[in-house]
Amino acid sequence: MSERCGYLGGGRYNHCDGGTRSTVMLDVEDLWGGITHVCVRPGITDLQPYVTYRISGAWWNGGVGCTPGRH
Repeated sequence: MSERCGYLGGGRYNHCDGGTRSTVMLDVEDLWGGITHVCVRPGITDLQPYVTYRISGAWWNGGVGCTPGRH
C-alpha cells in the first residue's frame, strides 16, 4: 500500500504527480506559524532540513516547475 498524497506528518510530504514528473512549491509551516517555501520533486521529501523549527503542516501553494530544494 502506498502513502497518501500531501503532508504525512513528521516533516514528510508526498508529492503525487500522476506521472508528469513535475516539481511543486510548498508552503511549510513551523510550530510558531512561520512559513517557508520549499520546492519538491515527486515522491516523499523530508522537509525538516529546510525549516529551523518543528513542522506543523505543509501544502502546495500553486507553484510548479521550480528547482527542488530551493526556497
